[in-house]
Amino acid sequence: VTHAEYGRQFAFENYERELPTGKKAILRYLSSRVIKGVGPVTASRIVARYGEETFDVMEHHPEWLSEISGISAKKAAEIHKSFVEQTGVRALMMLCRADITSRNPEKVRRYLDNFRMVTEKMKDLEERDRIRNMQPPISGDMIMHAFDMQPCREVGELKMAIKDAILDGVIPNEFQAAYDFLLKKAEEMGLKLKNPLKEVE
Repeated sequence: VTHAEYGRQFAFENYERELPTGKKAILRYLSSRVIKGVGPVTASRIVARYGEETFDVMEHHPEWLSEISGISAKKAAEIHKSFVEQTGVRALMMLCRADITSRNPEKVRRYLDNFRMVTEKMKDLEERDRIRNMQPPISGDMIMHAFDMQPCREVGELKMAIKDAILDGVIPNEFQAAYDFLLKKAEEMGLKLKNPLKEVE
């Protein structure tokens, strides 16, 4: 739009968060453990109950989450906090883009180019943060329990192998896939399973 006094402007009408849509996509997103306190089991329960309204519930009605088995009021609050932290930056960036104004079209173009560059850097930082914080569905404690081991180099190697396999796309970030991968790697290392594992949140 063109303002009588300030010239060419970008009018902000709405913004769109780049979040998955559709039950399957939402379930896959939440199952990746990107939201603290939500793993595959909890994700399936939330999506089964709230479907495509899941994100709206997590943001605006987190207390409803405590109606689901396994989610206490405290955990619901933690999920809400983590979700808001994940999505808040995107919303802020969209608001900043909507506030770009100038009478000079060239200046507007430079602003938008810089904005796009910052957006790309933000995406890169988010991805690095996701990788750093990503926790495989099988922890070191679970590995020690499975093979009746004390903390040692082999435990660290197995845990890192699982994480690398997930990040490299060799296996999905799901318990059963990680467990099967663990058993295969452990066999290669000469380790024998002592206590079978079950998925936990």
